[in-house]
Amino acid sequence: LPNREAASEAREQRDTPPLFGRLTVIGQLHHTYILCESEDGLILIDQHAAHERCLFDKLRAEVASSPLPSQQLLAPATLEFSGEESGWLQGAVELFAKLGFAVTPFGSNTFIVRSVPAVAMRADPLEMFKDMVAEAYESGAGPDPDRLLERALQSMACKLAVKAGQKLTVAEMTSLLSQLDEVDYYATCPHGRPFWWKLTTYEIGRFFGRL
Repeated sequence: LPNREAASEAREQRDTPPLFGRLTVIGQLHHTYILCESEDGLILIDQHAAHERCLFDKLRAEVASSPLPSQQLLAPATLEFSGEESGWLQGAVELFAKLGFAVTPFGSNTFIVRSVPAVAMRADPLEMFKDMVAEAYESGAGPDPDRLLERALQSMACKLAVKAGQKLTVAEMTSLLSQLDEVDYYATCPHGRPFWWKLTTYEIGRFFGRL
């Protein structure tokens, strides 16, 4: 191909999403980016942003049909919030019930948590709940229930997703790639960041003077 045509094709390849499940995992870069080989180049995937997107889509689909499955705590937990957060949380109790948190007011700034989302048990669900309240309140996400739910789901997905710097096995990376084939290829993470990037074979060859 002439250089101009090859460059145009390389740009198209770079912007065309791959079938993630067909990629060959090469390894991790700094335990943060998954490196994959495709037929036409090298794919880099931000493991946290990608997993966050998968979780967000899954949780949002589940909440649309019914509340998230919850797990009752062995003993109810008592949590304290600031006056501003408490006032905000009073109006968001029903929304958090949809997310699997059974919360009831207990005094002016105190709330009792009796159950948490089953999916959150692998993390610290009470700390997650406090962070979600703080983040949603600070973002001004309310009283619109749709906006509030979207913000809460973003926060939950972020906290449950694998982290940057977390070592993954090849099986875990392969599983994540398969999950990515279920989301919108052109989507970003819930916070607006891209989760994949391609460096085409043409671009690599041109850099090393092979073309």
